Amino acid sequence: MAEVTLSAAPTGDGQERPSRLMRNPRTWLAIVQIMLHKLCCWWTLAKPVEWRTARVACLGLDGAGKTSVASCVEGVKPSVQHEPTSGFNCRNARVAPHWQLDLWDLGGSALIRQYWSRYLTADTKILLFVVDAADRARFAEARAALDGALAATDELPALLVLANKQDLPGAATTAEVSDALGIAAGASATRAAVLPISCARAAAAGADAQSASGLSDVLAWVSSALQSISHVDDE
Repeated sequence: MAEVTLSAAPTGDGQERPSRLMRNPRTWLAIVQIMLHKLCCWWTLAKPVEWRTARVACLGLDGAGKTSVASCVEGVKPSVQHEPTSGFNCRNARVAPHWQLDLWDLGGSALIRQYWSRYLTADTKILLFVVDAADRARFAEARAALDGALAATDELPALLVLANKQDLPGAATTAEVSDALGIAAGASATRAAVLPISCARAAAAGADAQSASGLSDVLAWVSSALQSISHVDDE
């Protein structure tokens, strides 16, 4: 768009006076709006995002789909077939508006569960506990594992149970998972919730991680929880 120069109009005595256009209040309003717009654009470009680090643990029984969920949160397409996690994986994921997650994906076998408490450090902000919603026979085992993990922490700011594999026949609803794990009765966390998710379908279809069903709600919950936790920590 071409720039328009607003010059003063000459008078008979050789002096200049503002043109009629410059005396119009609407002209000044337009100029102010343009300047404010340029200032806002400059501020947005000049101020990069300052990422804040948050430690998040991802636990669950073996076969629950922890690694697939962690991959989806990280933004990496989950693998259709992968070896069970024998120890731990540390991933990095970014969640809007400014969160850099140190995401600890821990193995879920009975042998490894005894070491979970070592990774639930005092700076852990959120525990993601993944449950195979289609494997009702292991709900009691999952509850015992979750109770053991929570008992090992003095104070856990937030707990999010993920009812995974919702695309499988007979998968339990979030209400059923909440009841089976005792979340409705009150968990040892300031914030607790159960959300559905399914990363396996995205992997089988060869789709990217963002297409995983329920992922957007999970990321929104994580972001909201971290915002609330950070406000408490800053006080």
